[in-house]
Amino acid sequence: MTNTIGASVDGSDIGGSVIGLAHVQARDINIQLGERKQRIGRPAPQSRAPAFVDRGKIMDDLRAAIRSGRAASIVGVRGMGGVGKTELAIHLCDEIEKEFPGRVIWVDTNDRLFDAQQSIASAVALDLRDESDRGRRADLLRSAVREHDIRLIVLDNVFRELAADLDYCKPSPPCALLVTSRYELPLPGGMFPLDVMTPAEALALLRGEPELASFVESQHAEADHICALCARHPLALRLAASRLRKHLRRSAPLKEFTVKLEDLAVRGREGDPAYNLKANFDLSYDDLPAADRVRWRKLAVFASTGFTAGAAAAVWGDSLTAATETLDRLLDASVTQIANGRYSLHDLLHVYAANKLREADLTPGPSPEGEGSAARRALAEWVKGFFEANNYDFANIRHNSPVALETDNLILAIEGADEAQDGNLMAALINAASNWMVYVIDPSQAKRAVWLTAALSYGIEDRNLRANVLKAIGDVQQFRKEMDAALKSYGEALSLFRAVGDKLGEANVLKAIGDVQQFRKEMDAALKSYGEALSLFRAVGDKLGEAN
Repeated sequence: MTNTIGASVDGSDIGGSVIGLAHVQARDINIQLGERKQRIGRPAPQSRAPAFVDRGKIMDDLRAAIRSGRAASIVGVRGMGGVGKTELAIHLCDEIEKEFPGRVIWVDTNDRLFDAQQSIASAVALDLRDESDRGRRADLLRSAVREHDIRLIVLDNVFRELAADLDYCKPSPPCALLVTSRYELPLPGGMFPLDVMTPAEALALLRGEPELASFVESQHAEADHICALCARHPLALRLAASRLRKHLRRSAPLKEFTVKLEDLAVRGREGDPAYNLKANFDLSYDDLPAADRVRWRKLAVFASTGFTAGAAAAVWGDSLTAATETLDRLLDASVTQIANGRYSLHDLLHVYAANKLREADLTPGPSPEGEGSAARRALAEWVKGFFEANNYDFANIRHNSPVALETDNLILAIEGADEAQDGNLMAALINAASNWMVYVIDPSQAKRAVWLTAALSYGIEDRNLRANVLKAIGDVQQFRKEMDAALKSYGEALSLFRAVGDKLGEANVLKAIGDVQQFRKEMDAALKSYGEALSLFRAVGDKLGEAN
C-alpha cells in the first residue's frame, strides 16, 4: 500500500453499502488487536532521582486527601520549577499502585485537553475517537474510570491552557485527582505549596547522589554550606552534585568548587532560589566540553516529552554509538534525564537550552541556515522517516502505543515547517503520518484541514505530493459534508495522479468520488467511479482497495 494522505470518510454516512476506507482500516486495527485484554491503568514513570527524599508534612496531607474518597480528594501540588513536584507525585502514585495494582493513571500533560482526555481514555480501554464534544468525552471518561475502579489520576505539570479545562478531566469519587503545577488552580481540595528543601532534606538529597554519601558524612559543614549556596533548591543541588563528583574525583581542593558558587551568590541575590538555579545552569553548561555544549543545546528542538538515542543521533549527525556515549556524559552532568528508556530535558533546562540555541544562531557558524534551523530540519527528516515506517502498522496506531510517544515531535516539526512556510516539508510530514492523523492526532480533522490548506498555499513542488494533499483536503471536506468542494478537490487530485502515472492514487480518488456520488444518491455515476477504481486496484494488486 502506498503512502497517501488520509483515508476516505466513514462509509456509514453514505448509505452503508460501501464501507469507507477509514472504517475498513479502523476495523482492521481492531482485528489485528484481537480480543486480547488491554492493561488497565498507567503507572508513574521511573523516578529520575537516585534516591527519594521525603518532603515531610505535605506528603502526609496529600496522602490523607487522595485517600479520602470525597470531592476534596481533587488536590494539587504547587511550586516553582525544579522544586520536586513530579518526584513527590511519582512517589505517592507508586504507593497507591502497590496497594491497588493497575488502578492508577499517570498523564504527562502537554497542555492540550484532547491529549489529556485521550491519555486517560487509553488507560481504561475507552475509544473516544468518534466523540468530539469535550463535555461528552468527560462524562464517558468518568463512567469508565468508575467501572474500572481507578483510584488515582495524576496530571503532571499543568500549565495555564489546560488549567482552564481541568473540569473535563476530573473523575468522580472515590477516584482522586492529583495535579502538579506552577500555578494556583481552583481545585476542590486546594493546592498544597511545595517550597525548597529544609536543611535536613537538602543534605539527604546530596547524600543520596552517587559517590557523595561519604563526603556528606565526613564533611558535614561543607556539605551544608554547598546546600545553602544552592538555596536548597533540588534541581540546582543536583546540578551542583554532578559537578562536585567530578571535582572530588580529581582530588582538587574543595575551596575551588565552593568559590564559584560563593562568587555568584555574592554578585547576585544570595539565597534566592531562582537566581541560584540560573547560576547553576550557567556553571553546568560551562563545565561541558565545547562539542557537548553544541549537542546539548540542539536537544531543545525536541518536544518536552522527550526523544530516543536514535533521534538524538539524527539531529546531531552522529552514529548511534557516539550519540549514546554523549547522552551518558550529559546524564552524568544531570543536564539530561532518562526514564523508561526515553531521554528528556527538565522543562527549565529545556527553556535554557532553547535560549542558548537562539544565541548560537546569532553567531556565524559552519551551517549557512543556522545551528537551530539545521537541527530542526534534521529532526523533521527523522520524524518523517519514523512515521513512514509506522504509518500502516495498524496494531500500533493507538494513543498508548510506543510509536505514539513521537507524536509531539511530529506536531512540533509540522508547526516549524508552517512557521517557515515550507509547504513541501509540511506536506511530506502530514503524508508520512496520514493514518496517525486520522486515528490518533486529529480525529476531528480541524488541525489537519488548517495544515493541509497552509501547505498547499505555500507551494508543493512534487506533483504526486500535491495530489495527495488535494485528495486529503477532499477527504476533510467530505467529512464535513462539503460535497461540492470535495468533488472539486478530488478532481484536481485526479488530474495530477493521472499526470504522474500514479495508478493507486488515481484509484483512491475515484473511490472517494464514488463515495460522494453515493451520498448524493447519484448511483449510476457512483457505480461508474467504483468500477474504474476497481480495475485500477486490481491492476496494481491492492487487495484492500479492491475489497473496499
